Amino acid sequence: MTKLDDCNFTKIDNYKFSHEIKISFFIAIFGILVKIFFSYIGLIEYSFDSLVLSIWQLGTMSSIFSFASVMLLSTHRQNAAKLIWLLSGVVCFIYVYFMVKDNDAVKKITIILLTLGIVSFFLLMYTGFYDLNHTIRTQAKEKLFLVLIIAIVSVYGVGIVSISSSLSPRVYDAILYKFDASLGFSASVILSKYIADNPNLLNFIIYPVYLALPLGMGLQYVQQMQSKEPPKTYLLLFWFSSIFIVCLLAYLLLPAMGPKYLFGNYFPHNMPPLDNIISIPVVNQATFPRNAFPSMHFGWAFTMWLNAILMKGKWQARFFFIIGILTIIATLGLGEHYLIDLIVAVPFSYALQGIFLRGLPIENVHRWKCILIGLSLWLFWVVTLRLSLDIYTKNNYLSWISVIFTIAVSSLYYRRMIKAQDEHFSSVSNMPIAKANLQENNNLKPIFYLFILSGFSGLIYEVVFSKELALIFGSSSIATYTVLATYMGGMALGAGLGGWIKTHRPLLGYISCELFIGVYCIITPLLFKLIQSLYVSLASGVSPDAGVLTFYRLALGAILLLPPTIVMGATMPLLLAHCREKQGQLHLAVANLYAANTIGAAFGALLAGYFIIPKFGISLSTAFAAAINFFVAFIGIQLFKRHEKRAHYLNTKDVYIDTQLPVNRLKGVQALTVLFFGGVITLALEVKYMFLLAVVAGNSSYAFSLMLFTFLLGLAAGSILIKPWLKSPNILALLEFSLAAVILLGVFSWQSIPAYFASFANYPSAQAFGAREFIRGLVCFCAMFPPALLIGAIYPVAMNCVATAFPNHPIVALGLANSLNTSGNIVGVLLTSFVLIPALGVLLSIKILACLAFTLAIMLSVSFIKNSNKLNIIFALIVVVVFYIQPKSFNYTELASGANVYFSALNWGESIDHAESIDGGLTTVVLNKNQQVKTLLTNGKFQGNNALKGEMQAQTGFALAPLLHTDARERALVIGYGTGATSRVLNETGFKNLDIVDLSSDIVRLANQHFPAINQHVTEKKGVATYITDGRNYLLLTDKSYDLIGLEITSIWFAGAASLYNQEFYALAKRKLKSDGVLQQWVQLHHTQLNDLLSVLASVRSEFKYVWLYEIGGQGIIVATNNHDRSPKKSYADLISQTSGLKEVLKIYDRPVNELAQKILLEPEGLDRFLLKVSSGDPEAWVSTDDNLYLEYETPKGNVLDGAQSLANNLEMIKKFSAK
Repeated sequence: MTKLDDCNFTKIDNYKFSHEIKISFFIAIFGILVKIFFSYIGLIEYSFDSLVLSIWQLGTMSSIFSFASVMLLSTHRQNAAKLIWLLSGVVCFIYVYFMVKDNDAVKKITIILLTLGIVSFFLLMYTGFYDLNHTIRTQAKEKLFLVLIIAIVSVYGVGIVSISSSLSPRVYDAILYKFDASLGFSASVILSKYIADNPNLLNFIIYPVYLALPLGMGLQYVQQMQSKEPPKTYLLLFWFSSIFIVCLLAYLLLPAMGPKYLFGNYFPHNMPPLDNIISIPVVNQATFPRNAFPSMHFGWAFTMWLNAILMKGKWQARFFFIIGILTIIATLGLGEHYLIDLIVAVPFSYALQGIFLRGLPIENVHRWKCILIGLSLWLFWVVTLRLSLDIYTKNNYLSWISVIFTIAVSSLYYRRMIKAQDEHFSSVSNMPIAKANLQENNNLKPIFYLFILSGFSGLIYEVVFSKELALIFGSSSIATYTVLATYMGGMALGAGLGGWIKTHRPLLGYISCELFIGVYCIITPLLFKLIQSLYVSLASGVSPDAGVLTFYRLALGAILLLPPTIVMGATMPLLLAHCREKQGQLHLAVANLYAANTIGAAFGALLAGYFIIPKFGISLSTAFAAAINFFVAFIGIQLFKRHEKRAHYLNTKDVYIDTQLPVNRLKGVQALTVLFFGGVITLALEVKYMFLLAVVAGNSSYAFSLMLFTFLLGLAAGSILIKPWLKSPNILALLEFSLAAVILLGVFSWQSIPAYFASFANYPSAQAFGAREFIRGLVCFCAMFPPALLIGAIYPVAMNCVATAFPNHPIVALGLANSLNTSGNIVGVLLTSFVLIPALGVLLSIKILACLAFTLAIMLSVSFIKNSNKLNIIFALIVVVVFYIQPKSFNYTELASGANVYFSALNWGESIDHAESIDGGLTTVVLNKNQQVKTLLTNGKFQGNNALKGEMQAQTGFALAPLLHTDARERALVIGYGTGATSRVLNETGFKNLDIVDLSSDIVRLANQHFPAINQHVTEKKGVATYITDGRNYLLLTDKSYDLIGLEITSIWFAGAASLYNQEFYALAKRKLKSDGVLQQWVQLHHTQLNDLLSVLASVRSEFKYVWLYEIGGQGIIVATNNHDRSPKKSYADLISQTSGLKEVLKIYDRPVNELAQKILLEPEGLDRFLLKVSSGDPEAWVSTDDNLYLEYETPKGNVLDGAQSLANNLEMIKKFSAK
């Protein structure tokens, strides 16, 4: 709420309107920036030239300047200006009628309107600068500003609406049309036929009303400014903000175009029979805006009528009522909408009215009920039309009941809200203009801004630390989550200690913390090297699955992470103490600080993942984050100095303590319970959702940045939006009920996400990397934002309960509460990762979290039954119903389809087995029944199959290629088991010792179970050892030396996989190979940019003198060595052919081994020439390292390329340097 709510509304001054106009101006500018952003990432086509052309069109110019005419004519007095306007119109009419020879009447009218608009604009300009009356000058300037805003909105409005088509290939028009038919008639068809038969009605009434609706908005705003009644709504904010609300939310949930766009020339006279229309959403390649449901054209006309009633203007209400009726006829008769679009627009418009209502506090029960009911009814129609159309088509009476119920109930709650608003205005009409006693302290705003920056830098550190420690301790779940638990443990310890710190200068303590964090993190690169040396010395030679390694990781991680994380955790209690010292309300301070830090962290996740780390690398990103800490400390010092100068004027003992609520220790204890178990839910849910999103939305580093961003953004938004209800006695229970319901409802969406990605196949808006990432982010937002929003709201409410329960030591209590919440986070991470998902699967684990939230809600409702009401019972029943209809299992065929990789359906087959784990993700075995081919998938991405004449030949060739370079048969290592083809070949080649390393035990188990013909259960053979661990970490710790190291990682762009293509890995592999050892590695040639291939080859060449590149089955195989004698030899090929153990393998390969040498694309000399030429003479600049992470952030961009075309292009370029 704004400060306007505390004013005497019988004395509204012009400043209030100026303030709204300024906000609207910034919204309009934001709209332009959004449109430019969408164009930049490739979602829409937009350029400066198109901007100029769109403005310069006669119709657009006329529409914009017509607002100036409305502004002028609706102004009181200004008779001279109006006379000039009239005379100008007469002159223009005479000129156009006699001099313009074009017979187009519409064009002539447009010219007249444009001329009058320009005249009006200059008259307003003259009045705004030269009129003697200050008030008139001010109003004229405001109206000129309004015209400018309208011009901006006219430019970006169409672009924003077009986003609906860019993000929604599928449309639900057939479903909406069939629902209309269930009412017994099709209003759009009937009215369209009538209008088509009456062209005069169309040209002189319908079209003008439909197109001139925005003019009515401007007219009404001027009327509101000039009305004697206090303004009841923020009209400009309503109109301009609703464009974003509708376009970026409502239209995407049920995208539809309108009957004339769906049926084309068949509409309205040649409509197909109803039975011939399929009631399913279909992909429509036409890029018409999906702006039918709900109909906001009617919604805006409807709200103009509502606002006219609020202004108590009898003739205004009648005028806009007629406009509303004509708009109904126009939207239906022009074929733009279905009748159900208009019906659903009613509750949706009521909800928007509630959001942008003036005066009535947002926490008023009638206001938020109107908003909640309106949005709930809209969502009810979205869900039922998407999932349950048959209910209406088979029971037509239900259609009418639902329609009447929707309009009646929403209208009832709207009327109650308006009545409450009138009562509120009456109650404050005799109050003096004064600020409320308990407004937020504006002096604390700089602190909140600093905490945003603190959260931003903290998230960069978290990302950097996780990447660096994954290279040291490995990327297995045990290593990763042990480090995370240590990180959060330090935060929890710091939060507890921070609350106990007794200082009269808490701001100075916060500044010291920021300085310490910055200094410490600057030296972390040196500390990482030290920790790695200690870890290697302690763990060298220890089995990678030894329990002692977990202890080493925990101890060394604690040594490294506890100092900065303890200090990070202490910052929140210190700032709370400062806010309390500055007489700020403690409950608001908790919400604001939590929101500020989380917003900073959210954008830190986004920018670190998409810009900072990819652009600057690890070291510079760390330095950048440290610089932010130093900047925060510097600004903090300036604030501290200012605070000290004012301190002697203040009575420092007069500290604000919120004593409005009685002390309730039991409620405080329950709030602590909610915070601990809420912490469990928060991180457990985040881990599970990120697990599922890795399957359905992607698992590149970019994708994980999007997941983290949307989750943190939801937490921040929740803590901001809940502020008006922080002291509501029953709100915590309702939030927990809502969280349980949202978690359970979310289950139904996961299986539909792959189909959404698949719908973009060949769709024009999803051909660029940026566009696909935005779509991916939208999916992450829809999945993670709703529960995160509620979790973010729960935290400050529970913290407020703790503070009021322990009023004598609130900072200590809040510090301990924060520590308890973080401890719950740790339990949630570890419990989910090591117990729930491996033992129960992700679906059942999600249901358990929902049950936990439901249990907390019941506890809160039962303990405070006097404060509970029927809403608790309703919410509880909703949760029970949703739980009852939960699916027993996911459809793993749909879930693991992998459509998110290339934005197209891959159709691997039907899932016959699956396994879930944090390390392996979702591993599935699918069967193509037509071809009888089994395929092994990880998160929907191909790992291998058993097609004898296809992939198996290529897989066999991958393993045979390095054997052309060596006759050593002592010890070999395979990193990446896949279906086990390479491991089997090397074992049957005769290697005495074979070590197999894979991060996922699920892959090894399912491969052995379903692909025994390929791998021959090689993991059970003598001399074969299998290790479930990170491949790079295994090499770091092992003391073995190998004749051959083979890597079968099938996707470089998987998060973390690129570390096996960095220079440091090749240096490590070189150390673990014998002097004549050979390295073999798979590399992608399709869906790969040439620069990425250049980087891979430059990286391996930086450590190996002799490198060959093979092309086998359209895929690349790198063979590298530092021994000149290890070039391909006939004797090595003969040895392979004569090896008795390889007879069955060679039958699969089905061609002479000698021909394998013909698959060489580049020999060492040719490869060096390739590197020099393509890199412009500087191949070292293209080397991917653990610091620059080039391949990790570049290879995902190759997935937007056409597979066949990119393969052909890469091969064409490479063959230019071949010796053949």
